[in-house]
Amino acid sequence: MEYNGLTLDDFKQYLNELEELTMLNESIADLIYHYGKQHNDYCEFYYPTSINMVVRLLSIIMDDQRGWIAYWCFERNFGKLHGAATVTDEDGTVYPLETAEHLWNILAAERRTKGAQ
Repeated sequence: MEYNGLTLDDFKQYLNELEELTMLNESIADLIYHYGKQHNDYCEFYYPTSINMVVRLLSIIMDDQRGWIAYWCFERNFGKLHGAATVTDEDGTVYPLETAEHLWNILAAERRTKGAQ
């Protein structure tokens, strides 16, 4: 499977790397906070600029007009938030939203629906 030159395997790898980067950034912020300093410009710059930029780029490549990638990454904690997550499309089809592959499938379904219009 490929979309705009991006394969499912690459998509999953980028999301895994984003999760690792997010965890690293949170650890750095916790370390700075632990030693009594406020979050400095480095932490405030590093997180939104690098992580959010990659999410935006993936959203553009995948034509994610509804924000599913950002939702899965940040609201669902990269699919690790407890509780089943599902998405229901306009036709009533229910899709799971727990893994990067589920996310890919939702985006693919939206592209198919959009192409049919």
